[in-house]
Amino acid sequence: MRQLRAMMNPADDMEIDPSARTATLALRIEFTGAPARGLLRAEAKSDGFSPHTALAQAATAGTIRAAGAEVARISGIWVSPPAPEGRALDPLPWERKQAAIVPALAPAQLDALEKSVMRRVRQALRAAPHGGFLRNLWQPAVRHTPRGAASRLAVGTHVGNRVGHVQGGLLLYAALATAIGAVPHHPLLTAASAWFISPGLGKALRSRSTVLQKGRNVAVVRTEVFATGGKRVLEVVSNHAIAARA
Repeated sequence: MRQLRAMMNPADDMEIDPSARTATLALRIEFTGAPARGLLRAEAKSDGFSPHTALAQAATAGTIRAAGAEVARISGIWVSPPAPEGRALDPLPWERKQAAIVPALAPAQLDALEKSVMRRVRQALRAAPHGGFLRNLWQPAVRHTPRGAASRLAVGTHVGNRVGHVQGGLLLYAALATAIGAVPHHPLLTAASAWFISPGLGKALRSRSTVLQKGRNVAVVRTEVFATGGKRVLEVVSNHAIAARA
């Protein structure tokens, strides 16, 4: 997971303090078609921050492999903006040099946000007695529309990052799940380009996928994600294909 996180925000390789806030501006993913099974290994590199922007930007490129085969190629741009006022970002538990052993809390000791997460976890477990727990926890409710598809993702701590926004990877996942639902006859996601525009905030995020092209073998979908009040959060253009015959 440390390597996968570094694909989008390679802070460790660039001597960024683990407690610093990082944010992705743009991301490009190309899938090779190789199955992502077993242990995933991610490698990424960056030439460092550019001196040409007021908020320094860093370009990164890398690959994800599974069982020795290249599964995906990824490139992106990220920044390290200031944390929200009054919020200290402690290092993640696995980044602390001396991680403290914290005893498990009793249910009555949980705060309101923690209790809401546990309710969602229990709901997901009940909905997935034979597997698919994470899909039930994070999958948005997707429905077909005349122009493609639409979805709704409830916002809560279970999809949040350290500053209280929807985590970028889950934000992209919600958009791509909607895009896939827009072209069910082109089930292979082959590539996607994403632009992160504003934080995911509010009670729910709504995604709207529009089919730009649907041909015999390839489809192109544009997906827009909006926060409560209609503020634009994310833009994604994705390519979809029909699988080769065995």
